[in-house]
Amino acid sequence: MVSVRQIDAGDTVAMTALVDELARSTAPLRGVIHAAGQLEDGALLGLHASRLGAALRGKAEGARVLDALTRRLPLDFFVLYSAAGVLLGPAGQGAYAAANAALDAVAQARSRAGLPATSVAWGLWGEGMAAGAGRAGWASRGLGTITAPGGMARLERLLREAAVSVAVLPIDWPRFLSGLPGGVDRSFFAGLAPRKSTPPRSSAAAGGGLAARWRELRPGERRDAMLEDLSRQAVQVLGLGADTLLDARRPLKEVGLDSLMAVELRNQLARAVDAALPATLLFDYPTLEALAAFLVQRLELSPAEALPAAGGERRAVASMSDEEAEALLLAELDDRDDGKRS
Repeated sequence: MVSVRQIDAGDTVAMTALVDELARSTAPLRGVIHAAGQLEDGALLGLHASRLGAALRGKAEGARVLDALTRRLPLDFFVLYSAAGVLLGPAGQGAYAAANAALDAVAQARSRAGLPATSVAWGLWGEGMAAGAGRAGWASRGLGTITAPGGMARLERLLREAAVSVAVLPIDWPRFLSGLPGGVDRSFFAGLAPRKSTPPRSSAAAGGGLAARWRELRPGERRDAMLEDLSRQAVQVLGLGADTLLDARRPLKEVGLDSLMAVELRNQLARAVDAALPATLLFDYPTLEALAAFLVQRLELSPAEALPAAGGERRAVASMSDEEAEALLLAELDDRDDGKRS
Protein backbone atom coordinates (compact mmCIF):
# COMPACT_ATOMS: atom_id res chain seq x y z
CA MET A 1 0.00 0.00 0.00
CA VAL A 2 1.30 3.44 -0.95
CA SER A 3 0.70 6.34 1.41
CA VAL A 4 1.36 9.95 0.40
CA ARG A 5 1.69 12.77 2.93
CA GLN A 6 2.27 16.46 2.29
CA ILE A 7 4.64 17.62 5.04
CA ASP A 8 7.27 20.36 5.15
CA ALA A 9 10.57 18.46 5.33
CA GLY A 10 12.03 21.30 7.39
CA ASP A 11 9.28 21.10 10.03
CA THR A 12 10.89 19.17 12.90
CA VAL A 13 7.64 18.55 14.78
CA ALA A 14 5.72 17.24 11.76
CA MET A 15 8.63 15.09 10.57
CA THR A 16 9.14 13.63 14.06
CA ALA A 17 5.48 12.63 14.18
CA LEU A 18 5.77 10.96 10.77
CA VAL A 19 8.90 8.99 11.68
CA ASP A 20 7.27 7.89 14.96
CA GLU A 21 4.21 6.74 13.03
CA LEU A 22 6.38 4.75 10.62
CA ALA A 23 8.16 3.12 13.56
CA ARG A 24 4.81 1.76 14.75
CA SER A 25 3.85 0.40 11.34
CA THR A 26 4.37 -3.15 10.13
CA ALA A 27 6.73 -1.94 7.38
CA PRO A 28 9.75 -0.30 9.03
CA LEU A 29 11.54 2.63 7.39
CA ARG A 30 14.55 1.28 5.50
CA GLY A 31 15.53 4.15 3.24
CA VAL A 32 15.25 7.91 2.65
CA ILE A 33 15.27 9.88 -0.60
CA HIS A 34 15.27 13.62 0.09
CA ALA A 35 14.36 15.52 -3.09
CA ALA A 36 12.75 18.68 -1.69
CA GLY A 37 13.76 22.02 -3.17
CA GLN A 38 12.64 25.58 -3.75
CA LEU A 39 14.09 28.08 -6.19
CA GLU A 40 14.54 31.66 -5.04
CA ASP A 41 16.17 33.24 -8.07
CA GLY A 42 17.86 36.62 -7.87
CA ALA A 43 21.22 38.34 -7.51
CA LEU A 44 22.70 37.91 -4.03
CA LEU A 45 22.86 41.68 -3.50
CA GLY A 46 19.08 41.82 -3.76
CA LEU A 47 18.28 38.58 -1.91
CA HIS A 48 16.52 39.23 1.39
CA ALA A 49 16.86 36.96 4.42
CA SER A 50 13.30 35.67 4.03
CA ARG A 51 13.97 34.47 0.47
CA LEU A 52 17.28 32.93 1.47
CA GLY A 53 15.52 31.13 4.31
CA ALA A 54 12.85 29.81 1.96
CA ALA A 55 15.50 28.28 -0.31
CA LEU A 56 17.33 26.70 2.63
CA ARG A 57 14.37 25.46 4.67
CA GLY A 58 13.00 22.50 2.74
CA LYS A 59 16.29 21.35 1.22
CA ALA A 60 19.06 22.12 3.75
CA GLU A 61 17.02 22.13 6.97
CA GLY A 62 14.99 19.18 5.73
CA ALA A 63 18.19 17.17 5.25
CA ARG A 64 19.34 18.04 8.76
CA VAL A 65 15.99 17.01 10.26
CA LEU A 66 15.92 13.71 8.37
CA ASP A 67 19.49 12.97 9.40
CA ALA A 68 18.76 13.62 13.07
CA LEU A 69 15.54 11.57 13.10
CA THR A 70 16.96 8.49 11.36
CA ARG A 71 20.46 8.19 12.79
CA ARG A 72 19.52 5.24 15.01
CA LEU A 73 17.51 3.44 12.34
CA PRO A 74 19.03 0.56 10.30
CA LEU A 75 18.65 2.31 6.94
CA ASP A 76 19.77 0.70 3.69
CA PHE A 77 20.18 4.08 1.97
CA PHE A 78 19.97 7.80 2.66
CA VAL A 79 19.88 9.72 -0.64
CA LEU A 80 20.02 13.51 -0.94
CA TYR A 81 19.11 15.16 -4.24
CA SER A 82 21.52 18.03 -4.80
CA ALA A 83 21.97 19.90 -8.11
CA ALA A 84 24.89 20.33 -10.49
CA GLY A 85 24.58 24.09 -10.26
CA VAL A 86 26.47 23.88 -6.97
CA LEU A 87 29.53 23.02 -9.08
CA LEU A 88 28.84 24.82 -12.35
CA GLY A 89 27.74 28.25 -11.13
CA PRO A 90 24.02 28.80 -11.79
CA ALA A 91 23.22 32.40 -12.75
CA GLY A 92 21.06 34.05 -10.10
CA GLN A 93 20.75 30.91 -7.95
CA GLY A 94 23.23 31.53 -5.14
CA ALA A 95 20.71 30.62 -2.45
CA TYR A 96 19.82 27.36 -4.18
CA ALA A 97 23.51 26.51 -4.61
CA ALA A 98 24.09 27.11 -0.89
CA ALA A 99 21.21 24.79 -0.01
CA ASN A 100 22.68 22.07 -2.21
CA ALA A 101 26.14 22.53 -0.69
CA ALA A 102 24.53 21.83 2.71
CA LEU A 103 23.41 18.44 1.42
CA ASP A 104 26.98 17.48 0.60
CA ALA A 105 27.99 18.47 4.15
CA VAL A 106 25.26 16.27 5.66
CA ALA A 107 26.32 13.34 3.47
CA GLN A 108 29.97 13.71 4.43
CA ALA A 109 29.11 13.92 8.15
CA ARG A 110 26.97 10.77 7.95
CA SER A 111 29.68 8.92 6.05
CA ARG A 112 32.28 9.78 8.68
CA ALA A 113 29.87 8.41 11.30
CA GLY A 114 29.60 5.11 9.41
CA LEU A 115 26.04 5.80 8.23
CA PRO A 116 24.71 5.37 4.68
CA ALA A 117 24.61 8.62 2.70
CA THR A 118 24.72 9.59 -0.97
CA SER A 119 24.44 13.20 -2.12
CA VAL A 120 23.90 13.41 -5.89
CA ALA A 121 24.40 16.72 -7.71
CA TRP A 122 22.03 16.02 -10.59
CA GLY A 123 22.08 17.79 -13.90
CA LEU A 124 18.88 18.83 -15.67
CA TRP A 125 16.20 16.12 -15.72
CA GLY A 126 13.89 15.96 -18.72
CA GLU A 127 11.04 16.62 -16.31
CA GLY A 128 11.74 18.55 -13.15
CA MET A 129 12.06 21.90 -11.38
CA ALA A 130 14.28 23.52 -14.01
CA ALA A 131 12.68 21.99 -17.10
CA GLY A 132 11.13 24.36 -19.63
CA ALA A 133 12.57 27.83 -20.00
CA GLY A 134 15.76 26.90 -18.14
CA ARG A 135 16.56 24.12 -20.62
CA ALA A 136 17.71 26.52 -23.35
CA GLY A 137 20.27 28.13 -21.06
CA TRP A 138 21.69 24.74 -20.06
CA ALA A 139 21.88 23.55 -23.66
CA SER A 140 23.77 26.69 -24.71
CA ARG A 141 26.45 25.81 -22.13
CA GLY A 142 26.92 22.28 -23.44
CA LEU A 143 24.76 20.60 -20.81
CA GLY A 144 22.32 17.85 -21.77
CA THR A 145 19.28 16.39 -20.00
CA ILE A 146 18.85 13.23 -17.93
CA THR A 147 16.09 10.77 -18.78
CA ALA A 148 14.13 9.13 -15.97
CA PRO A 149 15.29 5.56 -16.83
CA GLY A 150 18.89 6.70 -17.24
CA GLY A 151 18.86 8.67 -14.00
CA MET A 152 17.42 5.85 -11.93
CA ALA A 153 19.89 3.38 -13.40
CA ARG A 154 22.75 5.68 -12.43
CA LEU A 155 21.33 6.10 -8.91
CA GLU A 156 21.16 2.32 -8.51
CA ARG A 157 24.82 2.07 -9.51
CA LEU A 158 25.84 4.82 -7.07
CA LEU A 159 24.09 3.03 -4.22
CA ARG A 160 25.88 -0.22 -5.05
CA GLU A 161 29.19 1.64 -5.05
CA ALA A 162 28.37 3.42 -1.75
CA ALA A 163 29.25 6.79 -3.30
CA VAL A 164 29.04 9.75 -0.92
CA SER A 165 29.19 13.00 -2.94
CA VAL A 166 28.92 12.77 -6.73
CA ALA A 167 27.66 14.70 -9.73
CA VAL A 168 25.62 13.17 -12.55
CA LEU A 169 25.11 15.23 -15.69
CA PRO A 170 25.55 14.86 -19.45
CA ILE A 171 28.14 17.46 -20.46
CA ASP A 172 30.07 18.51 -23.55
CA TRP A 173 33.30 19.57 -21.84
CA PRO A 174 34.86 21.50 -24.74
CA ARG A 175 31.69 23.53 -25.23
CA PHE A 176 31.18 24.12 -21.52
CA LEU A 177 34.76 25.18 -20.85
CA SER A 178 34.97 27.43 -23.91
CA GLY A 179 31.82 29.22 -22.78
CA LEU A 180 32.99 30.08 -19.25
CA PRO A 181 32.77 33.82 -18.63
CA GLY A 182 35.90 35.83 -17.90
CA GLY A 183 37.19 35.75 -14.34
CA VAL A 184 36.16 32.14 -13.66
CA ASP A 185 38.88 29.96 -12.13
CA ARG A 186 39.14 27.33 -14.86
CA SER A 187 41.52 25.22 -12.74
CA PHE A 188 38.47 24.22 -10.65
CA PHE A 189 37.45 21.88 -13.49
CA ALA A 190 40.95 20.61 -14.27
CA GLY A 191 40.45 17.30 -12.47
CA LEU A 192 37.03 16.69 -14.02
CA ALA A 193 37.38 17.43 -17.71
CA PRO A 194 39.26 15.02 -19.99
CA ARG A 195 42.67 16.51 -20.72
CA LYS A 196 42.09 16.44 -24.46
CA SER A 197 38.82 18.38 -23.96
CA THR A 198 40.34 21.52 -22.45
CA PRO A 199 41.43 23.54 -25.47
CA PRO A 200 43.15 26.88 -24.91
CA ARG A 201 40.76 29.77 -24.81
CA SER A 202 40.76 31.54 -28.16
CA SER A 203 38.46 33.72 -30.16
CA ALA A 204 37.10 30.75 -32.09
CA ALA A 205 36.80 28.46 -29.08
CA ALA A 206 35.14 31.18 -27.03
CA GLY A 207 32.31 31.42 -29.50
CA GLY A 208 33.43 34.69 -31.12
CA GLY A 209 32.24 33.46 -34.50
CA LEU A 210 29.34 35.93 -34.67
CA ALA A 211 31.60 38.97 -34.54
CA ALA A 212 33.88 37.49 -37.21
CA ARG A 213 30.90 36.75 -39.45
CA TRP A 214 29.50 40.25 -39.06
CA ARG A 215 32.87 41.80 -39.94
CA GLU A 216 32.93 39.92 -43.24
CA LEU A 217 29.59 41.40 -44.32
CA ARG A 218 29.10 44.66 -46.17
CA PRO A 219 27.49 47.41 -44.06
CA GLY A 220 24.30 47.13 -46.11
CA GLU A 221 23.99 43.43 -45.27
CA ARG A 222 25.21 43.58 -41.70
CA ARG A 223 22.12 45.03 -40.00
CA ASP A 224 19.73 42.31 -41.14
CA ALA A 225 22.25 39.57 -40.34
CA MET A 226 22.84 40.95 -36.85
CA LEU A 227 19.13 41.20 -36.12
CA GLU A 228 18.60 37.63 -37.33
CA ASP A 229 21.45 36.29 -35.17
CA LEU A 230 20.39 38.30 -32.11
CA SER A 231 16.82 37.10 -32.54
CA ARG A 232 18.03 33.50 -32.64
CA GLN A 233 19.97 33.99 -29.40
CA ALA A 234 16.99 35.64 -27.68
CA VAL A 235 14.54 32.97 -28.85
CA GLN A 236 16.79 30.27 -27.42
CA VAL A 237 17.00 31.95 -24.00
CA LEU A 238 13.26 32.66 -23.98
CA GLY A 239 12.54 29.00 -24.71
CA LEU A 240 10.45 29.84 -27.78
CA GLY A 241 10.13 27.82 -30.97
CA ALA A 242 13.10 28.05 -33.32
CA ASP A 243 10.90 29.53 -36.04
CA THR A 244 9.63 32.37 -33.80
CA LEU A 245 10.06 35.82 -35.32
CA LEU A 246 10.72 38.65 -32.89
CA ASP A 247 9.89 42.28 -33.58
CA ALA A 248 13.27 44.04 -33.55
CA ARG A 249 11.69 47.21 -32.09
CA ARG A 250 9.68 45.53 -29.34
CA PRO A 251 11.21 45.36 -25.84
CA LEU A 252 12.18 41.78 -25.06
CA LYS A 253 10.53 41.96 -21.65
CA GLU A 254 7.19 42.22 -23.46
CA VAL A 255 7.72 38.76 -24.96
CA GLY A 256 8.69 37.09 -21.69
CA LEU A 257 12.25 38.11 -20.82
CA ASP A 258 12.59 38.03 -17.03
CA SER A 259 15.48 39.02 -14.79
CA LEU A 260 17.38 35.74 -14.94
CA MET A 261 16.87 35.42 -18.68
CA ALA A 262 18.33 38.93 -19.07
CA VAL A 263 21.49 37.84 -17.28
CA GLU A 264 21.65 34.59 -19.29
CA LEU A 265 21.17 36.42 -22.60
CA ARG A 266 23.90 38.92 -21.74
CA ASN A 267 26.28 36.06 -20.87
CA GLN A 268 25.35 34.12 -23.99
CA LEU A 269 25.93 37.14 -26.24
CA ALA A 270 29.27 37.85 -24.55
CA ARG A 271 30.38 34.31 -25.39
CA ALA A 272 29.03 34.54 -28.92
CA VAL A 273 30.99 37.70 -29.76
CA ASP A 274 33.96 36.98 -27.43
CA ALA A 275 33.75 40.38 -25.77
CA ALA A 276 32.89 41.71 -22.33
CA LEU A 277 29.42 43.24 -22.24
CA PRO A 278 27.95 45.49 -19.52
CA ALA A 279 25.88 43.91 -16.77
CA THR A 280 23.06 46.32 -17.65
CA LEU A 281 23.02 45.37 -21.35
CA LEU A 282 19.31 44.46 -21.50
CA PHE A 283 18.43 47.39 -19.25
CA ASP A 284 20.15 49.93 -21.51
CA TYR A 285 19.28 48.27 -24.84
CA PRO A 286 15.95 46.47 -24.37
CA THR A 287 15.22 45.77 -28.06
CA LEU A 288 17.06 43.77 -30.71
CA GLU A 289 17.50 46.91 -32.77
CA ALA A 290 19.12 48.77 -29.88
CA LEU A 291 21.31 45.74 -29.11
CA ALA A 292 22.52 45.60 -32.71
CA ALA A 293 23.39 49.32 -32.74
CA PHE A 294 25.31 48.95 -29.47
CA LEU A 295 27.25 45.93 -30.72
CA VAL A 296 28.24 47.79 -33.89
CA GLN A 297 29.98 50.32 -31.66
CA ARG A 298 31.28 47.83 -29.09
CA LEU A 299 32.85 45.58 -31.73
CA GLU A 300 33.93 48.51 -33.95
CA LEU A 301 32.19 46.99 -36.95
CA SER A 302 31.74 50.30 -38.77
CA PRO A 303 31.78 54.05 -38.07
CA ALA A 304 29.85 54.81 -34.87
CA GLU A 305 26.09 54.83 -35.24
CA ALA A 306 23.94 57.29 -33.35
CA LEU A 307 22.55 55.89 -30.13
CA PRO A 308 20.29 57.53 -27.56
CA ALA A 309 22.32 59.83 -25.31
CA ALA A 310 22.98 58.46 -21.86
CA GLY A 311 20.75 60.14 -19.33
CA GLY A 312 21.45 60.70 -15.68
CA GLU A 313 20.29 57.20 -14.77
CA ARG A 314 22.64 55.54 -17.21
CA ARG A 315 25.56 57.75 -16.18
CA ALA A 316 24.93 56.65 -12.59
CA VAL A 317 24.82 53.00 -13.64
CA ALA A 318 28.13 53.39 -15.47
CA SER A 319 29.84 54.29 -12.21
CA MET A 320 28.71 51.08 -10.48
CA SER A 321 30.58 47.81 -10.19
CA ASP A 322 29.37 44.91 -12.35
CA GLU A 323 27.80 43.26 -9.30
CA GLU A 324 25.92 46.44 -8.32
CA ALA A 325 24.78 47.07 -11.88
CA GLU A 326 23.57 43.49 -12.28
CA ALA A 327 21.62 43.71 -9.02
CA LEU A 328 20.01 46.95 -10.26
CA LEU A 329 19.06 45.29 -13.53
CA LEU A 330 17.51 42.29 -11.79
CA ALA A 331 15.57 44.52 -9.41
CA GLU A 332 14.32 46.70 -12.27
CA LEU A 333 13.15 43.75 -14.34
CA ASP A 334 11.57 42.07 -11.31
CA ASP A 335 9.66 45.27 -10.53
CA ARG A 336 8.37 45.40 -14.09
CA ASP A 337 7.37 41.74 -13.94
CA ASP A 338 5.51 42.34 -10.68
CA GLY A 339 3.74 45.31 -12.22
CA LYS A 340 2.52 43.20 -15.12
CA ARG A 341 1.14 40.56 -12.75
CA SER A 342 -0.66 43.03 -10.47
